[in-house]
Amino acid sequence: MSDQFNVTAAVSPSSGLVQGSGAAFTITISGNDVQTVQQSYTNTATVSLLAADGATGTVTVPITMSKTVVTQESVVITSCTDTDGRVYTVAGNGLSVSSTA
Repeated sequence: MSDQFNVTAAVSPSSGLVQGSGAAFTITISGNDVQTVQQSYTNTATVSLLAADGATGTVTVPITMSKTVVTQESVVITSCTDTDGRVYTVAGNGLSVSSTA
Protein backbone atom coordinates (compact mmCIF):
# COMPACT_ATOMS: atom_id res chain seq x y z
CA MET A 1 0.00 0.00 0.00
CA SER A 2 1.21 3.48 -0.76
CA ASP A 3 -0.18 6.96 -0.28
CA GLN A 4 0.52 9.97 -2.45
CA PHE A 5 -0.62 13.27 -0.96
CA ASN A 6 -1.70 15.79 -3.60
CA VAL A 7 -2.32 18.69 -1.23
CA THR A 8 -1.57 22.38 -1.54
CA ALA A 9 -1.76 25.04 1.16
CA ALA A 10 -2.22 28.78 0.92
CA VAL A 11 -2.07 31.63 3.46
CA SER A 12 -4.70 34.36 3.48
CA PRO A 13 -4.04 37.22 3.40
CA SER A 14 -1.16 36.30 1.12
CA SER A 15 0.86 39.43 1.92
CA GLY A 16 1.05 42.32 4.35
CA LEU A 17 1.26 40.27 7.55
CA VAL A 18 3.44 41.88 10.21
CA GLN A 19 4.87 39.77 13.04
CA GLY A 20 3.37 40.82 16.37
CA SER A 21 0.57 42.88 14.81
CA GLY A 22 -2.19 40.58 16.05
CA ALA A 23 -3.69 40.39 12.55
CA ALA A 24 -5.63 37.22 11.86
CA PHE A 25 -4.54 34.88 9.10
CA THR A 26 -5.73 31.53 7.77
CA ILE A 27 -3.96 28.60 6.13
CA THR A 28 -6.28 26.60 3.87
CA ILE A 29 -5.57 23.24 2.25
CA SER A 30 -7.04 21.65 -0.84
CA GLY A 31 -6.46 18.34 -2.57
CA ASN A 32 -6.56 14.69 -1.64
CA ASP A 33 -4.63 11.55 -0.87
CA VAL A 34 -4.37 8.85 -3.52
CA GLN A 35 -4.05 5.44 -1.93
CA THR A 36 -2.77 2.57 -4.08
CA VAL A 37 -3.25 -1.01 -2.89
CA GLN A 38 -1.95 -4.07 -4.74
CA GLN A 39 -4.24 -7.07 -4.19
CA SER A 40 -3.35 -10.61 -5.19
CA TYR A 41 -5.17 -13.93 -5.22
CA THR A 42 -3.68 -17.39 -5.63
CA ASN A 43 -5.64 -20.60 -6.10
CA THR A 44 -5.36 -23.97 -7.80
CA ALA A 45 -7.76 -25.45 -10.35
CA THR A 46 -8.01 -29.18 -10.98
CA VAL A 47 -9.05 -30.07 -14.54
CA SER A 48 -10.60 -33.50 -15.15
CA LEU A 49 -9.47 -35.25 -18.35
CA LEU A 50 -11.04 -38.02 -20.47
CA ALA A 51 -9.07 -39.84 -23.19
CA ALA A 52 -10.67 -41.41 -26.29
CA ASP A 53 -10.11 -44.88 -24.82
CA GLY A 54 -12.01 -43.99 -21.63
CA ALA A 55 -8.98 -43.35 -19.44
CA THR A 56 -9.35 -40.48 -17.01
CA GLY A 57 -6.89 -38.21 -15.30
CA THR A 58 -6.44 -34.76 -13.89
CA VAL A 59 -4.09 -31.85 -14.31
CA THR A 60 -3.59 -29.14 -11.70
CA VAL A 61 -3.19 -25.55 -12.80
CA PRO A 62 -2.07 -22.72 -10.51
CA ILE A 63 -4.11 -19.54 -10.84
CA THR A 64 -2.62 -16.21 -9.83
CA MET A 65 -4.54 -12.97 -10.23
CA SER A 66 -3.74 -9.47 -9.11
CA LYS A 67 -5.17 -6.02 -9.39
CA THR A 68 -4.31 -2.54 -8.31
CA VAL A 69 -6.97 -0.55 -6.49
CA VAL A 70 -6.56 3.22 -6.51
CA THR A 71 -8.75 5.23 -4.14
CA GLN A 72 -8.90 8.98 -3.75
CA GLU A 73 -9.39 9.93 -0.13
CA SER A 74 -10.16 13.26 1.49
CA VAL A 75 -7.54 14.94 3.65
CA VAL A 76 -8.05 17.10 6.76
CA ILE A 77 -5.71 19.04 9.03
CA THR A 78 -5.22 17.51 12.48
CA SER A 79 -2.85 20.13 13.92
CA CYS A 80 -0.46 22.91 12.98
CA THR A 81 2.73 24.19 14.63
CA ASP A 82 5.39 26.71 13.72
CA THR A 83 8.82 27.68 15.03
CA ASP A 84 7.41 30.64 17.01
CA GLY A 85 5.11 28.42 19.10
CA ARG A 86 2.04 30.17 17.74
CA VAL A 87 -1.31 28.60 18.64
CA TYR A 88 -3.41 27.53 15.66
CA THR A 89 -7.11 26.67 15.70
CA VAL A 90 -8.27 23.93 13.34
CA ALA A 91 -11.59 24.72 11.62
CA GLY A 92 -14.51 22.37 12.22
CA ASN A 93 -14.30 21.01 8.66
CA GLY A 94 -10.56 20.34 9.04
CA LEU A 95 -9.70 22.26 5.86
CA SER A 96 -8.06 25.28 7.46
CA VAL A 97 -6.28 26.60 10.54
CA SER A 98 -6.20 30.15 11.82
CA SER A 99 -3.98 32.18 14.11
CA THR A 100 -2.70 35.71 14.61
CA ALA A 101 0.52 37.35 13.44
